[in-house]
Amino acid sequence: MAAPTQTSSSGAGSTTSATAAPVDYRLLLLQPEDMVLPNQGYSAPEPATLNPDGITGAEVLLTGDDASSAVGITIVILDSAAAAPAELATAISSIKTVVPSGPPTPAPVGEEAVTLTGPTPDGSKSATALMFRYDRALVRIDFYGLPGTVTPPSTVIDIGQKQTIALRAGFAVLQHH
Repeated sequence: MAAPTQTSSSGAGSTTSATAAPVDYRLLLLQPEDMVLPNQGYSAPEPATLNPDGITGAEVLLTGDDASSAVGITIVILDSAAAAPAELATAISSIKTVVPSGPPTPAPVGEEAVTLTGPTPDGSKSATALMFRYDRALVRIDFYGLPGTVTPPSTVIDIGQKQTIALRAGFAVLQHH
């Protein structure tokens, strides 16, 4: 009796995973060990979230070991790469994680990257948001620090470039599943 149940369960499992398994976009996120910054290690106090708020993609919050900084990474997966330019422009104009103290500044990361720097809306932290697109992904990386401190642009670009590499590698893996 155990053998038929096992066979039946195995057959149903492989059918389900082949046709209905959701894509785990958390594979596209940088990991804490990728966040190599001077004198600073990072950890993820909570597991990364798949499809946050019902939006296709993933997000994670990485906190600095000294408790004075954090990096939030959000990746939204669009239906097509063709939609990315317009969606990125909309996302930049409606950002809610930082109150920009100036216009967006271009950055050499992914496609059409910009940074926005200023305080968080509640004024409790400084924030720099890096926003860019890669293929059909929109990415926002929020760098949070103590009020009055600004994440160095070289750090923002370095982490953004690492996230772009993770997207490139992750999309290649996901396309084979």
